Amino acid sequence: MQHQVVNLTLSANGSVPWPPGEVYYLLNVGQNQTELNSLHCVWQFGSASGEEYSYLDSLTQTRPYASTHTFPRLDIGNATIKVNCSNLVSWQEIETVVEIVLDKVILESLETVSGVFWSNNTVLTLKIKRFAANSCFRWELGDGTEMLYGVQSCHEYALRNSIGFVEMQFGQSSISVSHVYPDIGDYLVSVFAFNRVSNDSLQIIAVINDWPCEKPEVSFPTDYDLPLTIMRSEPLVLMANVTVNCTKTTMFVASVEVYTNDGQHLVAQSSALEGNQISFSPRTFEYGTYKVRYKASLHLFHAVLNVNCMETQQIFELEVTKTPLVVNIVGGTHQLSPWNRTVVVNAMNVTYDPDYPDDEDSLQYTWFCRLINESFPLHGFNVSTEPPSYLHDARINSLLGYGGCFGEGPGVLNFTSGEFMLDTQKLHMHTVYVLRVEVKKDSRMGHSEQMIIVGAADPPVIKLE
Repeated sequence: MQHQVVNLTLSANGSVPWPPGEVYYLLNVGQNQTELNSLHCVWQFGSASGEEYSYLDSLTQTRPYASTHTFPRLDIGNATIKVNCSNLVSWQEIETVVEIVLDKVILESLETVSGVFWSNNTVLTLKIKRFAANSCFRWELGDGTEMLYGVQSCHEYALRNSIGFVEMQFGQSSISVSHVYPDIGDYLVSVFAFNRVSNDSLQIIAVINDWPCEKPEVSFPTDYDLPLTIMRSEPLVLMANVTVNCTKTTMFVASVEVYTNDGQHLVAQSSALEGNQISFSPRTFEYGTYKVRYKASLHLFHAVLNVNCMETQQIFELEVTKTPLVVNIVGGTHQLSPWNRTVVVNAMNVTYDPDYPDDEDSLQYTWFCRLINESFPLHGFNVSTEPPSYLHDARINSLLGYGGCFGEGPGVLNFTSGEFMLDTQKLHMHTVYVLRVEVKKDSRMGHSEQMIIVGAADPPVIKLE
């Protein structure tokens, strides 16, 4: 016996991915529906599939009809499952809608921290909006580095393309990549996500910044804006305080270049690693004015770091002047000699020009002599008196009141060399004389004095034969 078909129910998955697009559906009887026998059902699945037929010998709540249908790609979207079931006495047509969703990988965002300093890790974070089946994520980091993240099925693609592979769990919502870039600059990072039916991509710029670095600070303990003056016989010593404000390096190179006053010709140069003091030997420079350039430049410990123009320089003038002559007399401030002896008076062995120590021929000597209680008739260094004559007896002249060493008054002796022999027989016993030597060279003049103390004569020597 057949009953009327009045209350059939049809249910199916609400949403299924494609591929495969397989839908599970269930045909059943509702409440107040008696058992149905010998049902003829014609099925329509979406718009791209043909009709299907099924014969149901019996349909009850405890024995529903269940089956599956695989939709083609053309049915992606809302697909209708419609069935018309009939028996000999009645029929009913019902339908339900199922969503066929393309199994599409969808990326949400690609992010990184802006402005990472060189040699530090750059962290790149990819957020995945939809992790589809068989999704693979190919990374290109902009410096030639490539890698592939994905499920196990992506491994073959990585091998085929010689890319490093990192396996991840299906459904993972994000990927984080940590990478150290080899150089400073901007790098285009791209992620290409794909599976068998879709793809998506995102890009971002990873900025690798140079380390903070400022020019070194240079200060001098004295005012180098004014001409720095040294004598030629002195070393040129430059003391500078250098402060390095740089995260790339704490090292610097100090250098000094000395040019002619017009700045055209380099005269001398010197440098020192982390040296606050740079020196030039005495007598390096001739007399005159020079331009001095002091420069402090940063010194690198890694070739990647760039410190072009990271230097500080100061330019100032240097004036090199003449050194006073060194004038002395051998024996110091005084010599003691008996009367009727010959005394060697020597200035040339202890007199020299500190600027040119080997230049002895340019020194001009002038000798003066007076009694200790007398004064030289000097006006500056210009003295003009007649040289004494040793043909005169100094003692007789002294009695006449002329004074001086030889009875002719204090004045210039007739010796022009740096050494002469003084005969004390021409002098008085128990008398103190003062010898003065003046030495000239170019515009410089120096002098020295020595007392000659004449004592008694040696006692006579008696020989008995």
